[in-house]
Amino acid sequence: MKSYTGADAYLSRTPAQWGDLVRTAAPSFKGPYPRVSIWHGTSDSVVNNANQTELVKQWTNANGIDQTADANDSVDGFPHAAYKDASGKTLVETYTITGQSHGTEVAPSAPIDPAQPGGAKCGKAGAYILSAGICSTYYAAKFFGLDGAGIGGARCVDGRRGLEQRRIERQRRRRRRRQRRGHEVHARKHAVVVQRDGRQRQRSDVARARRCARPRQGGASPIQSFTILSLPGMREGPTSTITAVPGSSLSGWGCATTASNGSSP
Repeated sequence: MKSYTGADAYLSRTPAQWGDLVRTAAPSFKGPYPRVSIWHGTSDSVVNNANQTELVKQWTNANGIDQTADANDSVDGFPHAAYKDASGKTLVETYTITGQSHGTEVAPSAPIDPAQPGGAKCGKAGAYILSAGICSTYYAAKFFGLDGAGIGGARCVDGRRGLEQRRIERQRRRRRRRQRRGHEVHARKHAVVVQRDGRQRQRSDVARARRCARPRQGGASPIQSFTILSLPGMREGPTSTITAVPGSSLSGWGCATTASNGSSP
């Protein structure tokens, strides 16, 4: 059965025929197929209301369940049907919006979440946005588990929780970067301190050698020459070599602990 005339256009097939179209679209895919929430206004002047029935046939068959609703109730005054699998999980659901035309249903005077009467209101009427007294976006999101709970056994990661986890991870990455930068700065500062300490020790050795080289009471200095050996980058710093006049001794001059016509460290 089929009709191609304006708003009456629809095509009727058996559940298996509709399901085969899904399966042959991706032969290598073995499922599971998506859960489906179908909303349709009974006064829709754009899409034939019979298409809701055909969609139920297609997606119940694709999901391996029958076309008999397992639960029928009313949500905000509109008929609601649920088609479940053996475990009781709703795989296909329908909302029949009686008396409504083509568009998305909102409830401008009602809260988005009925459990929070003081919460934000559900939408604003406009072109193809129908003030129908039911918040379709809320119930669809709940069906797919986007509120962290779901309907009919659906389970999904809470979107807000996921955002919070990503925020925490960004903070951890920033903290690690700061720590790395801190270690690098500390290493640079340490290198500067070592270099400065080496220069100070070098100046100290030079001053000591010069003091020893000055004539003192009791005779001339026994220092023949002195050499400062600086090794940049070495943590032990610079070293000095003091050479005594042949036949002289550095003892008592405060220049070195031991020496004999050679070098004293």
